[in-house]
Amino acid sequence: MYDEIATAFAEFISGHDEGWVPVHAIKVARNVVARTSNRVFVGLPICRDPDYLGLLVNFTLDIAKARKYIALLPSVAKPIAARTVAKMTTNIDRRIEEGTQYLGPLIEDRMKLMKNFGENWSDKPNDLLQWVIEEVATRNDPVEEVVRIILLVNFAAIHTSSTSFTHALYHLAASPEFIDSLREEIEAVIAEEGWTKAAMGKMWRLDSFMRENQRYNGINPISVMRKAVKSLTLSDGTFIPKDTILVAPSIATHFDNEYYKDSTIFDPFRYVREKEQDLSASKHQYVTTSADYVPFGHGRHACPGRFFAANELKAMMAHVIVNYDVKFEKEGVRPENVYTGLSIQPDPDAKVLFRRRKSSLV
Repeated sequence: MYDEIATAFAEFISGHDEGWVPVHAIKVARNVVARTSNRVFVGLPICRDPDYLGLLVNFTLDIAKARKYIALLPSVAKPIAARTVAKMTTNIDRRIEEGTQYLGPLIEDRMKLMKNFGENWSDKPNDLLQWVIEEVATRNDPVEEVVRIILLVNFAAIHTSSTSFTHALYHLAASPEFIDSLREEIEAVIAEEGWTKAAMGKMWRLDSFMRENQRYNGINPISVMRKAVKSLTLSDGTFIPKDTILVAPSIATHFDNEYYKDSTIFDPFRYVREKEQDLSASKHQYVTTSADYVPFGHGRHACPGRFFAANELKAMMAHVIVNYDVKFEKEGVRPENVYTGLSIQPDPDAKVLFRRRKSSLV
């Protein structure tokens, strides 16, 4: 994963040796997340194919666009309109056909190897694509079903992770006073552990920074969405009719002073202090959910990909911190978030200035 992060940033941020370079942050974040995730999902060389990466990013944007259109319609019209929107407005079906062109030959080759050699063969890949192929093969579904699943996982990975990373990058660029403390920790841990999963687990300041970023910004103003499949009465007497949709108000929760002291202030090391106070091994970790911390949902159906995403995002941010200086042209001014329907986006047009550090840990 780190090999892909370092390679991708070097390619997408060019000219940094000559001084400060403006970088379209969300665009670079999407591309780095897409490449890094697909190094694990489908492997080399496809994860570096610019046309394949373009397909993944466009598919993600198409899904978001389709949701926006369909959300404007009354409930009775949504099932009918969904297919029309997918075909005529956002090209989702065409994206699946394109995905089959890139992944189809590789999937068919692996299916042949499975047929000829059974569950194991020399150099059998251990990646998401192989896991999906094996599951789809048991159901005798076509190759297109594998492509659909890979695109769906990419939608979840690219949209959420690139948004979270860009939010965090904006905080870093607007408040460079955070960088020295983070850089000190990261360089010490890397010197001891190298770029490893164990290293990510020891970066408590960075972990706190990323956790606070998701508390303060988030991706949606609501979380833990559930639909009552039958009527029920809660222990306090509240009656919930069948088919009622319930949600947890993430913004209201995350900005409640009952749960978070000075909740309206972005405090990057909030959870480091809390960990030092109660000595909990996991309570304050980036990936830990609770009733008052719900960016990843909560309970049995909390985001299952949060462990992968947290390591990916921490590795990306650690790489930026030790290899670059970052700032905004207007120092100390973070662009305002954009609230559209049920989404919270970092400013899509903002650019961050990057400058390569003379001493780095690539």
